[in-house]
Amino acid sequence: MATYQTDDKGKCTYVSDEFCRLFGMTRRAALDLGWMERVHPEDLKYMEAQRAHAMAPLSTLSSRFRILVHEEVKWIEAFSTAMMRGDDFIGRSGIALEIGKPAKIIPLTRTSATVVAGHLGR
Repeated sequence: MATYQTDDKGKCTYVSDEFCRLFGMTRRAALDLGWMERVHPEDLKYMEAQRAHAMAPLSTLSSRFRILVHEEVKWIEAFSTAMMRGDDFIGRSGIALEIGKPAKIIPLTRTSATVVAGHLGR
């Protein structure tokens, strides 16, 4: 499992060997904000906004984004929890998992909902 820790400024202070393998980079390259170099260009603004949330003492935070590793796109789901020292926020501890490409969610229309209900015997 890929694990990481950040400081209260959102800078990565620790990454596991699995994190390095997943992101295709050395530990030294991944630290601080180095891991952001792997974020897919279309997800960069989203991840910059997520970093702003990560610098707040929110109890938990999750993000789904893509990275580019040697021209291969990988989907990542990351979860982190706030680390506190008393009342002081000192950073986050988290995990990053490679997931398959998320399925596209298609909203049900009134007609399609009726068809689905008919198939379910309702």
